[in-house]
Amino acid sequence: TTFTVNDLSPSTLYRACIKTVCSGGLISTYRDLSYSSFFTLSTNDSCDTAIAISPSIGNDFPSSNLTEANTLGATADPSVPTTSPTTCGSQFKDVWFKFIATETTHGLISTKINEYYDFNFSSLGVSLYSGSCENLTLISCQTGVGVLFSNLIVGTEYYVRLYNNQPTVDNVDIRIKFAIVSAPSNDICANATSVPIVAANNNVPITPILGNTFGGNATSGACASANTLDVWYKFTATQTSLTVLIENMTSNSSTRRYDIYSGECGALVPVVCSIQSTAEAITNNLIVGQQYYIRVYQISQQQNVMDDFKILIFERSDNDEQQNPRLVSLSNDYQPVYSFQYLNGSTMTQGPSTCATTFNRGDVWYSFVAPSQKVGLYMETSLTDLTFYSIS
Repeated sequence: TTFTVNDLSPSTLYRACIKTVCSGGLISTYRDLSYSSFFTLSTNDSCDTAIAISPSIGNDFPSSNLTEANTLGATADPSVPTTSPTTCGSQFKDVWFKFIATETTHGLISTKINEYYDFNFSSLGVSLYSGSCENLTLISCQTGVGVLFSNLIVGTEYYVRLYNNQPTVDNVDIRIKFAIVSAPSNDICANATSVPIVAANNNVPITPILGNTFGGNATSGACASANTLDVWYKFTATQTSLTVLIENMTSNSSTRRYDIYSGECGALVPVVCSIQSTAEAITNNLIVGQQYYIRVYQISQQQNVMDDFKILIFERSDNDEQQNPRLVSLSNDYQPVYSFQYLNGSTMTQGPSTCATTFNRGDVWYSFVAPSQKVGLYMETSLTDLTFYSIS
């Protein structure tokens, strides 16, 4: 007997079971041998069912709209040219996508589908084709979390085939999210992105600027780091000393650096060069009201290095010194009173003899008027060395 079940979801595991229903209301129990598992086919299991996606700007990742790729229930597409190198995994099950080139260079950047499903991205196979599904021409096949497609023709449609290139070693299905990206919009100095400056008296969270050097082109700079892949930012100094913070996002880059310049694009003057961006750094001797440029780059000199980050700039906190604490209001009705603040932009203060002689990071200061002999303090922070002071 044949049964047809409709409205199933693609790329999904289902389990079917059979039991006997007899006359008189007698029903058998399910048995282990009566279970059958199967995957439904992917909707883009072949070239002619490729899903169309639109390229996004490189520095929009990972905030841009991502597309899910899932080989659960997929099969190997016979339209893959048999002349493809064996390293292109033509024998492996795959899923297909297509896009129209808007630039001569595009990249594919991928990330985990969620925190629970782990995939070894070194096994991710990415093949690019031109032509039609009936007559595909292989342009490149690569592996990794980030790959670049070069020498594309603007306005031409290309096909992307995704697969696990090492199923015998890493026998798991591809379940990822990815984006086809173009070069970052701030790839040159003239298109530098403005970075907000967190004011000294700020008490609310500020959204950082997202950045990505992936797919960026090399530009010349006055520092010794010229001709490395970079992206550009700018700010107008509001204090003579400002703190630049560049933090990792999905990547964990130890090869990222940045320079700061004054002047104009084409006639830049180095202020500081080759600062490693694994920690915040204070830049001194700035001129208030003058515009400066930040050049973030990879010293690895590999265009396909996946490096996304976020950037913010901080003024020195107004309560950076013990003599200028912020007054915290206390509630008399057991309702919490919250005060938000970044510690970025603060400097280290010498502690009294009863405490550590020197704090190991910047600090900020608060004061309060005690309404009784006991007060409660609740703090959400990643810091572990919170110190109290009595103030008379």
